[in-house]
Amino acid sequence: MASIPLLCLVGYTIVSAIVGVKLILRSLDSRGVPELLAGLSYVAAPALGYPMCISAPMISDRAIAVPVYVTGEVFLVSGCCCFFFFTVKVFRPGAQWAIWSAAFGSAVMVWSGVGITHAFLSSSNPQQVAELAKTPLAAMVLMLMLSYVWTALEGMRYYRMMRKRMALDLADAVVTNRFLLWGFSGLTSLAWISVSAFFLAIGANLGTDPIPVTVTSAGGILNTVLMVLIFMPPAAYVRWVERSARSGALATV
Repeated sequence: MASIPLLCLVGYTIVSAIVGVKLILRSLDSRGVPELLAGLSYVAAPALGYPMCISAPMISDRAIAVPVYVTGEVFLVSGCCCFFFFTVKVFRPGAQWAIWSAAFGSAVMVWSGVGITHAFLSSSNPQQVAELAKTPLAAMVLMLMLSYVWTALEGMRYYRMMRKRMALDLADAVVTNRFLLWGFSGLTSLAWISVSAFFLAIGANLGTDPIPVTVTSAGGILNTVLMVLIFMPPAAYVRWVERSARSGALATV
């Protein structure tokens, strides 16, 4: 793997781990389910699962590579499922269609993870693994794309609602800004997963091709920065949002 993709992957892993652990610790104090789901999602998928799945094929000893890959796939799928239910908990609590959508998406992710893992176990040849995993991987990428579209639309919907309430002094500027950032987070994730979908369509290996690895990791780093601003914003950023709201800048975004 080239140095730039490797650096992006390492950065993505470290930042995701820090944000995820902080969110989990915060959930233990606040007993907040959304923080717990978001924290588990970030620790399981980008901090553990994704780097393990990327690095396992580079391990020559199959006795080590196989358990690393299987464990990574379990973490990756589990983190994505937590993300689905985070969207439900925050934006559509109690809505049966949303609960069933998250459950269906989770089922697809589990099926895809099993299929991808089976492909890895069936061959040590990267090209053969990519061919065997093509269908389940395509299903996983498609489900992720749909989930990011959903969460981005929900974030922007809530942002519009909160902006109207701000005009009546019924909403807080910082909370309103968080929904805007969440919408941007969904769009950012949709962008990098779309790049993965394109490379998958042309027959590239998403785990070894440096371009999708770099784009995924770089997009993930940007996304985790947005998560910091959403869940644990620095005081300077909070002051900027509040000043912008008073000057009317936030209402025009």
